[in-house]
Amino acid sequence: MCQPKTTLGNTANSRTCVAQVVSPIMTHRSKHRRKARSMENPFPWQTPRFEGVVEQYQRTRWLLSSAAKASNEATGFRMLILAVYTARAITEIMLEAAKKQELKGFQGPNADLNRKGFEETYLAGLPHYLLIEKIRIHDFHRFGCVLNSPGILWGGPIKLSANEGTAGISVPIHGPGRKEVIETGKSKVDEQRPLLRNGSMFFDDASNNYLRLDEILHFLRKTNSRPLAG
Repeated sequence: MCQPKTTLGNTANSRTCVAQVVSPIMTHRSKHRRKARSMENPFPWQTPRFEGVVEQYQRTRWLLSSAAKASNEATGFRMLILAVYTARAITEIMLEAAKKQELKGFQGPNADLNRKGFEETYLAGLPHYLLIEKIRIHDFHRFGCVLNSPGILWGGPIKLSANEGTAGISVPIHGPGRKEVIETGKSKVDEQRPLLRNGSMFFDDASNNYLRLDEILHFLRKTNSRPLAG
């Protein structure tokens, strides 16, 4: 577990940190609230979505700090899993804003394209972005993520379609190593956000290594960093 460094900090510092993250994405203002104080970016202070991002960010940092000081491994793991949810919620709020045509540059008639375009432009390069999404999905919808699960667990679904060739995937069992997708002939491998786990560690396709939850979420604990900026 990473050692505690700082507490959450005050609201002003957290707002400044999150403001750096979202610039320049949000232009929406609620019709039922006063015009917000402007910043250097078009994301107004009092926008409900902005307040939601700040709240999820605060929750994430509180959970990470609490997990680092947990009295036992099981409690720390559960706090870190909860932090995965709030970390993902930060980006989900932004994605919903893009889908609702509230972000500059993403106001086309196709809501799904707005969402995809914003994700590819601003979010896809964030630290462990896809891994955080997969952990949240598998913990909530598929098998659940438990502390020190025995052996290797590779949660799918993964569809292998063999047609005049081979369809397969090879993955490292222990330690670093690259996942390899094998497709020959007309065969296809369709991965639907599978999650590879070894005990309490999760395989990260970007770094080709198994990581602990505190390592995956560590970038959100840095007080002076941009927690969602690549």
